[in-house]
Amino acid sequence: MNYAMPGDVVAYEEEPAAAAQLLKSAEYSPYTLHRGPRYKIPGTPVQAAALLPSCWRSLAALAKLPTMSFFFVGSPSGTVAPAIIFLHERVSPGGHHRLVCVTYAPDTDSFQPDFIAGYDYDTCAAAPATWTRPIATTPRSYIIDVMSAYPHRPPLVRVYAGQPDPADPAHFTVRYQMWGQEDVLDGSLRDDDQVTLTPRHPPTEPRN
Repeated sequence: MNYAMPGDVVAYEEEPAAAAQLLKSAEYSPYTLHRGPRYKIPGTPVQAAALLPSCWRSLAALAKLPTMSFFFVGSPSGTVAPAIIFLHERVSPGGHHRLVCVTYAPDTDSFQPDFIAGYDYDTCAAAPATWTRPIATTPRSYIIDVMSAYPHRPPLVRVYAGQPDPADPAHFTVRYQMWGQEDVLDGSLRDDDQVTLTPRHPPTEPRN
């Protein structure tokens, strides 16, 4: 519930040299991208780095929590481990204390710049365990239809560790970059245990 990372810690990195440095730490796992010949030598994957804290791995395995992996038909292995971009306690407007975890898992073979629940990000709002009740989460279901594409320039996505808002117990922010443009996601825990992410000024792909 008190897990926190400084705001300058990178939770997801696509720039190859920076990703390689992060992958030297056991807290990161490789996130393999196959986004077409525009980005690399054909057939050679690009290794991004995804933050996967050991404390969350242990808790998720013991409590059988969701959001441990995303399934992609287009990825060679079928599944990839997402990046943990926010992990901390939040309190809904109605006073519900939850461990909020937000994971980011962008397309591995194309790209969609929008943050879409159930597609490239997922959330888990877990009610803490008691002596008589195990940790519990609210089931979620998604109906989505998403078009993704191959941008002409690699987005080189970088997502920083999300930060709780000390002035609003339900709110948190996640800073991120695409195409060298920076924006902030506003996250919020609702009373129904759903977590929303809203970009302030979404980056756009340069046309030149």
